[in-house]
Amino acid sequence: MKHTAVIFEVEGGLDKGRDGHRADSQPMLDALARRGFEGEIVFYHPDVESKLLARLCGKTTVVLSRVNPGDLKDTDRYWQFLHELEQDGSLVQTPPEVMSILSFKDLLYRLRHTPYAPDDTDFYGSLNALRERLPLSVSKGPRVLKKNFTSTGVGVWKVERLPNQQIRCIQASDNRERRFSDWTSFFRFISPVFQEQYSERPYYFAHRQGILDVPFLPEIRHGEIRIFFVRDQPFYVLHKRPKSGSFSAALFSGAEYTADARLRRWKSVVEYSLWGLHRLRDVLGGRPFPLIWSIDSIPDGHGNYFFSDINAAAVGFTTPSIVARISEMIAEAIERDLNGSPPIPLAQPTVF
Repeated sequence: MKHTAVIFEVEGGLDKGRDGHRADSQPMLDALARRGFEGEIVFYHPDVESKLLARLCGKTTVVLSRVNPGDLKDTDRYWQFLHELEQDGSLVQTPPEVMSILSFKDLLYRLRHTPYAPDDTDFYGSLNALRERLPLSVSKGPRVLKKNFTSTGVGVWKVERLPNQQIRCIQASDNRERRFSDWTSFFRFISPVFQEQYSERPYYFAHRQGILDVPFLPEIRHGEIRIFFVRDQPFYVLHKRPKSGSFSAALFSGAEYTADARLRRWKSVVEYSLWGLHRLRDVLGGRPFPLIWSIDSIPDGHGNYFFSDINAAAVGFTTPSIVARISEMIAEAIERDLNGSPPIPLAQPTVF
């Protein structure tokens, strides 16, 4: 039986090359073609959704989503579109059910009291809860607030109380600083987060507005470490170091990014992330890990780490030296899934 593969992108966005596509899409199709797949890259748009479903449902073996949620006006609608393709028999990567578990920041709240999130992590599902608990939280030291669904540092703020009793708020995406004379004015600034509508007809995003509250970790000055995975196999490290005087490791905040394929050099954080996979496997309830995804961690200053973010929606890779190798790993994982082959055993931390 001839297998077919479709890679979904959206037009525009900062992740595209001169040809209008992501740098990793065609190499992935090429790797699948060497295994006998026929494939194409298709632009998703809600206006052509029904036509795409009519053309692809029942006719597509594998669907690879390479869509950055930040480039969509309605991420929930797109995830529902992927769900329809999955229900019709396509192997969708990453499935929206898995993205909905891993991509929302409240996952870190569920991981509190484990080695992967600070014990005093909090989550505010309403403005009233924020008003009641945040002032006490900030009285113990600077905090980092994150919208429940966000990326690239948008909707992430460092919040602290200054000696003059003002509240200082710094946005991670661009290091913009705001100061508020009191909590009332700060709450007025932050309140739109609880009024956001993720979708006209939400399913995955229904009742998910909220803000995660985690302690600020000063060791971020030495960098946030991102481990890339294909399923549960680590393959790459990205060291994201904030520019001097900044707390943010977001790309557009001026952070310096250094890629490294030498996993042994990052032994401690790779081992920490591998142990964390066992916990995340429980959270996923038996669902397989994403085809390609990443976990960010920050040192805690005592030789350990805490998870700071998980990206399961649109992880990309553009470094020329690894594009071909990672494309082959992805194609091999897809082939194993379709053939019913047992997964590669989860790498044990002691091997690094």
